[in-house]
Amino acid sequence: MVADYQHCANTLQDVSAQLEGAKQAASSGWLRAIDDELVCSFLGIAKPEESCEQAKLKLSRLITWHVGVACDPAVNGGWVLMPQVLDDRMQEILDRDGYRSLVQSARKDCSDV
Repeated sequence: MVADYQHCANTLQDVSAQLEGAKQAASSGWLRAIDDELVCSFLGIAKPEESCEQAKLKLSRLITWHVGVACDPAVNGGWVLMPQVLDDRMQEILDRDGYRSLVQSARKDCSDV
């Protein structure tokens, strides 16, 4: 009888500890912040019970979404990504016509793809 009581007490403590851990995870500022970003970008929700792999996948999707928005000239003020090292053709355009022509050429190259 005492052994059964001790087993129940230990089980209750284990369950209480797990519940407390879940409550702390649910109230985590990191989890709430990521959940807010996922919801606002229509990518889903963050769940405390998800595995590390699932959380990494959702975080990767969120980062990819933000990079995509930042690189889209339609929403970032018309900027385009340019290679740091220019090939000969691009250097020739830059030397001859300036930066604006180089950007227009890069935009044309991107739209042809």
